[in-house]
Amino acid sequence: MQALLKAKSLWSAIERTLPLDTADQDACKKEEKAMAALVLLLGDEQLMHVQNAATAAEVWRKLKEVHQRKGIANKLYLRRKFLTVVMEDGDGMLKHINKVKMMTQQVDGYWGKGGH
Repeated sequence: MQALLKAKSLWSAIERTLPLDTADQDACKKEEKAMAALVLLLGDEQLMHVQNAATAAEVWRKLKEVHQRKGIANKLYLRRKFLTVVMEDGDGMLKHINKVKMMTQQVDGYWGKGGH
């Protein structure tokens, strides 16, 4: 989802920290497009989490809260999983490398760069 919003130059609507300036037509259009892109990609089970969101940034924040639990137990589990990953029988090297890269991104997301 993030890649889609960035590809469509809509990520600024998610990163915006100040209230939307309704006089800025470009910002308003980006907000509308970002909100539509997010909502249209969600299934019914996800829409219930964001139905009262007023902005694209709020939709993103609510989805992040639901899907990216940051409790210490989850952090430690993910770190242990990353540190003990082994290549499965039948997996090719590329598949294994991609699995490790994905785990690295998850660890960085939880602990910050470097996994500390």
